Amino acid sequence: MNTSGDSGGPAAHNHSPENGGGEILDAKALDVLRELGGGDAEFLSEIVELFLAEALTRVNEMHAGLEGLEKDRVLQAAHALKSSSAHVGAVEFSRCCAELESHCRSSEQSEDLILTGRRAVAMYAEVQVALKAVLGAI
Repeated sequence: MNTSGDSGGPAAHNHSPENGGGEILDAKALDVLRELGGGDAEFLSEIVELFLAEALTRVNEMHAGLEGLEKDRVLQAAHALKSSSAHVGAVEFSRCCAELESHCRSSEQSEDLILTGRRAVAMYAEVQVALKAVLGAI
């Protein structure tokens, strides 16, 4: 499977400018996962599938928290997604979640929190498509 960013593989898809630009998936992170599994495609597949299932739940929590302006709910979801998304190569999404987490920890009720949260939710949809393409190529 080819995941390099310059070869047109799944990692080459870029985020739209409004979602922060950059690659959706970092091929190096996917290679690290592949190596951790001893090159076993099933290992990589399981990790990606677990992430997708858990992330969908967390993104739905984030969305609901944004709708109800529940900072703690958004914070918990963003915090959980920050690390796990980086591990599967969704580095820009991870950065967006870190930014959202920071806005949640801020004492002010900021429009930046809402905008960043909406950007994270939209960005996850792109991550989901890219990771499903990785699964399809395994």
